[in-house]
Amino acid sequence: MRECTNEATAVQWRGRDVLTDVLRKGAHRLLAEAVEAEVADYLEARQHLVDDSGKQQVVRNGHLPRRTIATGIGPVAVQMPRVRDRRDPMDREHFSSNILPPFLRKTRSVEELARAPGRGATHKFEPGRD
Repeated sequence: MRECTNEATAVQWRGRDVLTDVLRKGAHRLLAEAVEAEVADYLEARQHLVDDSGKQQVVRNGHLPRRTIATGIGPVAVQMPRVRDRRDPMDREHFSSNILPPFLRKTRSVEELARAPGRGATHKFEPGRD
């Protein structure tokens, strides 16, 4: 047990926080799995949509460019799967994740923290007032 403690301390001494790294990697993995499951459900609900030759009309098509989301545990890199709808333009649907909206760059907790005023900044001190 002493070796693990020394090893973790050595990593932290080099400017890294091991626990935060583990949490960030776990968050990245869980987010990726949740988004993949959301896309899989979306595609499964549309698997009956085929053209005359039997080809699926709504399919996965790689990934969108990687982006970084600011979270309470630090930045987390995410990559959304791309969904392509090959039907006529009037019948097409656009996939939009409920978990990871297209323009999300900060989690709500980070936004609220950024908007929160500093301690005591919203109230003036008035003697004799409770």
